[in-house]
Amino acid sequence: MTSKKAVACQICGSRVLRFPSQVRARVFCSRACAGRGQRGSLSPTWKGGRSVHPEGYIYIGSAGRAHGRLSRNIAEHIVVAERALGKRLPPKAEVHHFNRDTSDNQPRNLVICQNRLYHELLECRTDRLREFGNPNVKRCVACREVLPLDSFHINTKRADGRQKMCKACIKRRNDLFYNNPEVAARKPEELVGFICPMCGKEFVRHIMAIRRAHRATCGRSCGSRYGKIRSEDFVVHR
Repeated sequence: MTSKKAVACQICGSRVLRFPSQVRARVFCSRACAGRGQRGSLSPTWKGGRSVHPEGYIYIGSAGRAHGRLSRNIAEHIVVAERALGKRLPPKAEVHHFNRDTSDNQPRNLVICQNRLYHELLECRTDRLREFGNPNVKRCVACREVLPLDSFHINTKRADGRQKMCKACIKRRNDLFYNNPEVAARKPEELVGFICPMCGKEFVRHIMAIRRAHRATCGRSCGSRYGKIRSEDFVVHR
């Protein structure tokens, strides 16, 4: 009969008796030690404690507890920003990547923002600087023209503080929808041509009906892709 041999537990080092057929590369004395051997750097699938988020952010495993957080995982850019700041970030603060590469967490590429609104403002200005060469211009969603920011009304609820449509397009829309007495009477013969914002197809709708977001497209297929875009985003056919 084959006798047992003494082997050391990989976790606590205690001696346990095992048959030669039971001796493997990883030996544990109990279920508790076996559970500890499957976590962290002791796990066979350990990859350095770093994982990549679908959006490109890098997370560090088991670093959240060391930074006084309830969650074990923490984003690497937050660790780098707090190390450079010398303390924890404020509750509403966010970290912006200057080159828009979420995997580049070098200190020179990170900007600490006071809140989400300021973070979105930096992203908007960065995108406009790359697209137009000037962060102080914007493209109107109606006429598609690139205009200075002074050509847009102020809207403090948006990231850039400006409306989507320029002042001229808003005035034209208001004259068409609100300041027209014939439109207010809801005459059935008042049909206006529009351009679908999804496929670019021209279609005809009643003026009062097109004000609703789900009727701003040419059909159901485009309407399902239209999503949560408001009715002010469609292009008026002139």
